[in-house]
Amino acid sequence: MKKEFCDSCKQGSLTFVLDCGFRVCEQHFETVNNGPKVYSCEFCKKTHKYDDCEKSIANKIALTEFKLEKTIGEVENRIDVFNKIKQQKDYFRGKYYLDVRKKVETKKEELLNNFELELNKYFKRVIDNLDSINSYNEEKIKKNTTFSQLDDIKANCDGIMDEKENVNLSEKLDYLERSNQFVNQYLSGLESLKKELDIMKSLEFIENKQLKNFEFKQCFGKFKLGNEYFSETGESDLFKKVVNKENIKKNKNVLELNKETLKDLKLNQILDGHSGKITVLGDLSNGDLVTGSADGLVKIWNLNDGSLKKALPGEGTKIKCFKILPNDTIAVCSDLKRSYSSLGYLNCEMRYSKIRIFDSITGSIEKTIQSPSTISSIESLNNDYLITGHDDGSIYFCNKQTGEYWPKMSKTLHYSTVYSLIMLNKDNLISTSADYTIKIWDLNDKKLIRNFTECNGLNECLKRLNDKQFLTGSQNGSIKLWDIRESNIIKTFESSRREVKDLKILDDDKFLSCSDDGLVVLWSIKEGKIFEERIENSLSTLKTFNNVYFDNKNQIITTYNHKIFVFSLD
Repeated sequence: MKKEFCDSCKQGSLTFVLDCGFRVCEQHFETVNNGPKVYSCEFCKKTHKYDDCEKSIANKIALTEFKLEKTIGEVENRIDVFNKIKQQKDYFRGKYYLDVRKKVETKKEELLNNFELELNKYFKRVIDNLDSINSYNEEKIKKNTTFSQLDDIKANCDGIMDEKENVNLSEKLDYLERSNQFVNQYLSGLESLKKELDIMKSLEFIENKQLKNFEFKQCFGKFKLGNEYFSETGESDLFKKVVNKENIKKNKNVLELNKETLKDLKLNQILDGHSGKITVLGDLSNGDLVTGSADGLVKIWNLNDGSLKKALPGEGTKIKCFKILPNDTIAVCSDLKRSYSSLGYLNCEMRYSKIRIFDSITGSIEKTIQSPSTISSIESLNNDYLITGHDDGSIYFCNKQTGEYWPKMSKTLHYSTVYSLIMLNKDNLISTSADYTIKIWDLNDKKLIRNFTECNGLNECLKRLNDKQFLTGSQNGSIKLWDIRESNIIKTFESSRREVKDLKILDDDKFLSCSDDGLVVLWSIKEGKIFEERIENSLSTLKTFNNVYFDNKNQIITTYNHKIFVFSLD
């Protein structure tokens, strides 16, 4: 294309010839007041329309020729790029593929470093606990009276054997009988020592063989090509199946629950390992059941075979409450008593609580904390702090690393026992009390922001629904939906007049409830009651349950006195 120059700006580009013969660039045409593009000619002083100029044969040829040359230029540029890829095999690989691969390898190194750091921390914790167990057992053996007298016992036995040959026949029977008594005492002490040594020898490490099931997807990432996402291994179909499987798993609780499911519900097993009434239930991340009892013990159960895995040592009276923390350590609260004299002659008794933080794997105590008063409920604020509710209605903050207690929640406390505490979100705490109130607290300012008094019953059961809403179950059988943005109850669900023992949130709309008479109800927040069915058990004398707990494996755990009854929803 012959380069023509604009008569106005003297630049060479796409130009149009006007009716008057003046030549101008395309960019000199301007739109005025949203009208057509025009040019005010400085030669003929007339206004020329772009549309009219575009219709002339000469200008059409110029415009078409310009577009053709521009397209040919783009084609030639792309051919140059493709020839470069064709001739230089590593060009495309280095510019695109290796760049992505480098990011993947960088992520791998980052994960390896993080995993190694966490693994080393965990390994140190395990070894420290193992060393503590070993030191404890060694110290116990050293303090054993028989262990410290082994040489003396051996010498005494040798002396008895030597002396029995020199005893007169008339005295020999009496001597032998007395010697037998001594030797039997020695044997009893040695047998006791042997049992302690056998316990030490029973220590073993059960290796986890399921490493092939370890999932990296959550921490590694995924690939995207165009508008389609792929799995972490780059397989598109596989990723779709994984996502679909996760969605099915997420909705499993809702899809599989129907009236027939609960009708077929049978008692799977009965566990009996406490000597006192069971007071609190929970479960670890691996599905193991945790129970606290009036006998002062916390026990960990394997629900797959019903075996007792570990009994955590007790201190004081019954277990009032516990909280299973994110790393599967257990913060256990129990009451103790202390006697003291007042005014020099009056004997008084003070009650207080201790928090013992256990390692659920080794059973060792990581920390012991004494509280200002008796604890009735406990919640985890974050990795470093606990929140405790007390029998006197107060709420305290506790640093679980140092054991230091912060000042209690300021002003407008409960007037009686704090039954339940739950974190609704990172800024708000919910508490229920024997004073028939529910309070919403601002954790940043440590002050009350809302007080619900329309409870119509004691609310010991408290469950979080989302960041703004929660459910309560009362002793009169009603379940209520609350919203911290509202001043009144959002909705009330009436089932029976029996105490609601536990609630299980299934999704944003559906939840389960179970009362102390074993009545299980599936609810919809939008529609109300969907269906109900009563748990049947083989014990005709068992009319009510002391505790009901929905665990994370679709099982209903119930207790009566010291026994545990396990029902399955699968």
